[in-house]
Amino acid sequence: MYSEIRQNVYNELQLAPACLNERLFQKQFINAKVSKVLQWDGLEQLLNILEPFEAATRKLASDSSPTISIVLPVITTLITSLEYRDADSSFQKKVKDNLRLSIQERFEELSGDKLILLCTVSDSRWKDFSFLNRSLYQSHNEILVV
Repeated sequence: MYSEIRQNVYNELQLAPACLNERLFQKQFINAKVSKVLQWDGLEQLLNILEPFEAATRKLASDSSPTISIVLPVITTLITSLEYRDADSSFQKKVKDNLRLSIQERFEELSGDKLILLCTVSDSRWKDFSFLNRSLYQSHNEILVV
């Protein structure tokens, strides 16, 4: 999905110079209430936000046999990628908030699932909980002890 959006944006950008010379386009552009530059900027911001999702999709698709042990690290990586940065615009913050909430709601039950957690820490790539921040580490540590 990300690649398709990126390709469509690229294709549109390639066609843009030819459109600028058409009279109909110039007339509509002059009468437009919204700046086209802002729209392109918004698309670029959206693409930057979606890059980690593309990486996660590629990772899961490239594994010959993805296992349940990679679920928590991927989810945590996606949520971490949606943290605010100093340079984020209000648009980026809204998109990140919506995506973060959607991911957290969708995978809420998984974070407390002992089987998934055990599979994750049994995998040598994740046994040190390197994919978790400190508060999640404490929470998961308590779950495994119980």
